[in-house]
Amino acid sequence: MEIKLKNKKTFKAKEFTIADEAKLKDILMKMVKSVEGGVEIIDPNYNCLKILQIALVDSSDDTIRKISDEDRINIALEIQKVLFEGNEKPSK
Repeated sequence: MEIKLKNKKTFKAKEFTIADEAKLKDILMKMVKSVEGGVEIIDPNYNCLKILQIALVDSSDDTIRKISDEDRINIALEIQKVLFEGNEKPSK
């Protein structure tokens, strides 16, 4: 699977197992906490890192260090779309 960002960058993601999907959904769901007047993002940097480590084909420290903070967040958002809006191909 390939993740394409609006800035035209692409990243290779794994085909998620059911266990991967469950871990990713848990991370994404606990990142957001409802507060008066909106939402609070909990540990965004750490949680995005965990998402990248699970999702990317090359999730080495060297590779992830080269990804900007903005791109890390956008990758996590794209993965969220895949997981919660459905996927065209079933997971392996």
